[in-house]
Amino acid sequence: MALSDKPIGIFDSGLGGLTVVKAVLENMPNENIIYLGDSLNVPYGDKTSGQITEFAFNNTKFLLSKGVKAIAIRQMPPHEERSCNALISLLSELSLLPAKERQGLQKIKK
Repeated sequence: MALSDKPIGIFDSGLGGLTVVKAVLENMPNENIIYLGDSLNVPYGDKTSGQITEFAFNNTKFLLSKGVKAIAIRQMPPHEERSCNALISLLSELSLLPAKERQGLQKIKK
């Protein structure tokens, strides 16, 4: 499958990531989306950084197993900043993922 045909993966600890889905579809209407709302572990706010990292790692691996070309997470409000920092830290450490899974991945800063 060509990179342009692959979906964009989006995950969040609940329903907030749907705002990212909406923005992607408004700005890139021809893109396919795979959305993962982690309702099993919600809310992330009362979890430890280690737990959040584990959830984000598992969510990332799941989306990569679906062949996504990119993974987007929403910008967190200040009261969820600890969760956001843990996710960004994890995604910054792409070396945690096996080489095959991180091939072609890159961080994109807004």
